[in-house]
Amino acid sequence: MLLTDKELPVIKLFGDQEECFYQLGLKDSETAKNASHHIKNLISTPWDPVNIVAHKAIETLFDKILLKDREYEKLLKAYASGTGIEFKELSHAMLVPEVCAFLGQWLPKLSTLQFGCSSVFTLNNEGKPTHTRILDFPLKGTYDKNERIISSKFKEGYQVFNFSTVGLPFSGLTSMNDQGLTLAVHQKFTNKFNQHGTPVFYLAHQLIHNCKNVDEALEFLKSSQTITCWNFNFMDKSGRVIEADLSGTDLHYREYNLHEDGPLYVCNELVNQDIDQEAELPYSIKEYNELRKEQALKKLQKVEGKDNLSILKEVSTPQRTKKFSISPITVSSMASVLFDVEKSEVSYIPGEAPKIYTDSIATVSNIWESPTHKIKKSRPNKFNENYFQGMKHFISAQRHFDLNELHECYHSLQMAIDTFEPESLKAVAQFYFTVVQYIHEPHSTALKQIQKDLLHVYPKLPRYLKDVALIIDQRIEILTSGHKLLKGKVSSKKLSQRYEKEAGFNKLAQIPLRHLTFIHLDIMEVIFA
Repeated sequence: MLLTDKELPVIKLFGDQEECFYQLGLKDSETAKNASHHIKNLISTPWDPVNIVAHKAIETLFDKILLKDREYEKLLKAYASGTGIEFKELSHAMLVPEVCAFLGQWLPKLSTLQFGCSSVFTLNNEGKPTHTRILDFPLKGTYDKNERIISSKFKEGYQVFNFSTVGLPFSGLTSMNDQGLTLAVHQKFTNKFNQHGTPVFYLAHQLIHNCKNVDEALEFLKSSQTITCWNFNFMDKSGRVIEADLSGTDLHYREYNLHEDGPLYVCNELVNQDIDQEAELPYSIKEYNELRKEQALKKLQKVEGKDNLSILKEVSTPQRTKKFSISPITVSSMASVLFDVEKSEVSYIPGEAPKIYTDSIATVSNIWESPTHKIKKSRPNKFNENYFQGMKHFISAQRHFDLNELHECYHSLQMAIDTFEPESLKAVAQFYFTVVQYIHEPHSTALKQIQKDLLHVYPKLPRYLKDVALIIDQRIEILTSGHKLLKGKVSSKKLSQRYEKEAGFNKLAQIPLRHLTFIHLDIMEVIFA
């Protein structure tokens, strides 16, 4: 059953900020523990020694970073006190996205926890600027189950309307303030680590509560620093947009004006073009960005000058294509929200994640005084419903893989194969089914059949997954003392280096490589540790 008719609760916070965080913690006391546990478990692996290293790294970061910002500590302590969660445990959970970003250099499995996001900026049918934000976050079942809106007006700063979930008390990831400034935070993928930086959740919280336009927001970032690389996308009532990457103290940004430059799409591409994205984990992110951007640019032509609901519907709808492509709305999209800064109005896709449009859009008007919900339902979109169900099976498969629940992972992937209508997505589901078999099937006969299965799906795969298939084909050749079935050249720089290096490995050296291979359906990646 699709949960498409559920309004998000609006929680109002006003007065002293510390007291508000405590009261929010009290409200979240029954569910925040599970959310914090889910976030921390994102950096767990099948191996206890690796888990010890990862969690120890968080503890070290906690000791060296979090205690330096007294205001951040004060607010988080207040929320922790309300929830009944130990302060240190909650602080560790807040650091998980930062840890995953830079520990992937040494523990590649953790790089699978990085996530993509999208923002679309365009003028609507009234010529007014809108900001549509898609939040991708690997918390299916926790984020969407406890999704809510927080309207906060503290003694100091501007009033903020923020989309969030239990366990994430700070504003800023998906927000608008009463001055007409919107903010969406995207992750960017580099190996940057700055021990003197501010946790991104608190940095975004400060920006949206204290800046009234893009000029003030940019000045705020110029005097700030992050722990790892993050992207801040903000727009004000004038229609000016800034896409800013802050990596430690290194700030790179682009400025746009919707009235002069037209509509804009932003994903996870680095603003600083001097950085070689293919050299950074995850290696698939370059093609992942390109594929989403290809669809998004087509959508920009359709949404410019449309009404708000049509814009949100289009952005939240996967594109029908014959060849493989990826929509801006993805398997891990936990929120899809449109901000209208002139009307002080927001619209969003309600219900279960991923937030693919099926038949309903919710709108909240009069958001600064008395938020009023209205849900518009239309005839169900059968293609979108099919896509939604297939993506749910992808999410389930990833979760079972992470928990080492092999049978359930196979079942979910088979359900995805049976569900998806587009042949390109069926092929991707079949490919991941085959990769999981390669990881867990030791016998030569089974491995040779896996080679044949790879040969069957290979022509329908995107470029990066074709590179992965070539590596696995070569591995099986060595493991079975057989021969390669796939004909092709590895195009990815890093994977090409691996392919050439592994060609010299004998059978004994190849055996452990199977168990150091991890699927990551969220961004169409396979990680080789």
